[in-house]
Amino acid sequence: MTRSEKDKMAAGELYHPSAPELQVELEACAAWLARYNAAIGEPAAAWHALAAERLGAVGEGAMLRPPFYCDYGFNIHLGTGVFLNYNCVIRTRRA
Repeated sequence: MTRSEKDKMAAGELYHPSAPELQVELEACAAWLARYNAAIGEPAAAWHALAAERLGAVGEGAMLRPPFYCDYGFNIHLGTGVFLNYNCVIRTRRA
């Protein structure tokens, strides 16, 4: 069975970043980032709920202050009590 480009990327293998499945993921993440970053005036609980929609894991009490930027998001895992301040950029692509 052929592995998806997303699976190859997650495994640190060579992959095609222009593959349609990854382009869909980039677009979905961009839409999520627009929603997340628009929540800048909302309570931290709202940020936490939004983060859980896209990120791979969000631990209890983790705080990711908007604005935030990433490529895909699904491979970011925040542990319990993690604090990332505003304008955080996490490059989630693997070369």
